[in-house]
Order: sequence, then structure tokens, then C-alpha cells
Amino acid sequence: MKANSVVPIYEKDVQRVILDWMNVLPGVKVWRRNVGAMGGEHKGKKRFIRFGQRGQADIEGVGPGGVHIEIETKRPKNSQTTFEQTVWIQDLEQRGAIAFFASNLDQCVEMMRIHYQRRGMTWDWRWEPR
Repeated sequence: MKANSVVPIYEKDVQRVILDWMNVLPGVKVWRRNVGAMGGEHKGKKRFIRFGQRGQADIEGVGPGGVHIEIETKRPKNSQTTFEQTVWIQDLEQRGAIAFFASNLDQCVEMMRIHYQRRGMTWDWRWEPR
């Protein structure tokens, strides 16, 4: 690798750091969700299986008081959300969930703080990574 080359940051790296941080917040439990489809063959029969719904977020979970949480993660550069992802996040947010897009941990922290404060929930600044 050249000395001046940039190591790419993958979406899975963003997901991992967000999952690790979210799961230390008091009263929060989040996990990775796979959404997609795959085809295959079993005993000579072709099959196509879809898992999840189009637009569902990469991370889902539960927060204090049972509030539903969904976070669609993206790479920091050159990543766009799909129409289905935007509709999904907006719909959940309108229904009272904590739902947002994040391409790094700082965005996630900021959005969690905003959502907690909107709900009148206690936000402790010590939860934020330094």
C-alpha cells in the first residue's frame, strides 16, 4: 500500500462502532439486522428467499421505556440512502420511534442526544465518547 493511500471505511465498520457504543447506554439494547434476498437451489428446486422488508434499517433495538430504535448506517463517503430507506425511517419516526441515518459515531451520538431531549429523557454527557 502506498504511504499516501487512504484506507477505506466500510459500512460494517460504522455499524460495529455504533453497535458497541449503543449497547453500553443504560436501558438500550440494539443488534444488527440483515435485509436482502438470495437465491439458491435445494434438492433440485430453485428457491428465492427475501429476509426483512425493503428499506428496513441496519440496526434495530429497544431503548428506555420500550421505545423502538432503528439506525440506517452508511459509509462516510459516496453512500446514498434509497427511497425505501428514507420512507422507512420517516414512517418510524412519525410513529414515535428513535429512527435516523448515521455515517459515523459522532452523528449517532448527536442524533441520540436530540431524540432523548425531544422526549424529555435524561441525557448524561458522560455517555458520549471522548
